[in-house]
Amino acid sequence: MSCDHDLDAEYLHPGDADILEFYEADGGLRATLALPCPDCSEALELDLGVDTVEEGDFELPLSDELYD
Repeated sequence: MSCDHDLDAEYLHPGDADILEFYEADGGLRATLALPCPDCSEALELDLGVDTVEEGDFELPLSDELYD
């Protein structure tokens, strides 16, 4: 079964996504994410390009769970 639903940012949540990898391609940084389709729950892999990099206003580490 394949998912043909259009993805809408309104229904995508960071907590539902996992980063599978970061890599360089076509002269830039790219990332692959895994997440469920919000309409049918089919497992999806998204390939994303990085357009901008800016300084963030947050505390590091982002989650203590990584170190527990």
